[in-house]
Amino acid sequence: MKTHEDWIKTLGSFLSKLREDGDENEIKWSSYLLFLVEKSNSIVVTFNEAPSPSMRLKRRPKSLLDINPSDIARALTMVDFKIFKRINLSEFHKQGWLSRDNNKSPNISLLISRFNMLLGSYRDIIAPFEEASKNH
Repeated sequence: MKTHEDWIKTLGSFLSKLREDGDENEIKWSSYLLFLVEKSNSIVVTFNEAPSPSMRLKRRPKSLLDINPSDIARALTMVDFKIFKRINLSEFHKQGWLSRDNNKSPNISLLISRFNMLLGSYRDIIAPFEEASKNH
């Protein structure tokens, strides 16, 4: 199995070749992506702990409206980030998440499923409420 460094080298080689042999648009984008790949080795992001909620709930909320929207967004983001951190560079190989076999890109597939679920929740729950409030 390729390491992160192996994937970065492979990607760098591909982008360098594309920059030499590509058309004008490919040269432009490959140069930009190559710059990002070269910088990726010097960028380190660490998250040691989750941000604390703005308020602690003393009782169970009666509805979603009883919870601070920032706390909801923070909680959803933390779950998505835990999944995002598990994504291996190899999951991007040959766009495995597009195949019927989600085992090729399990974490990307999970993140896509969560996004679609949240989008569906917005469409079914929040959007009609917002539309009704515009009409009054």
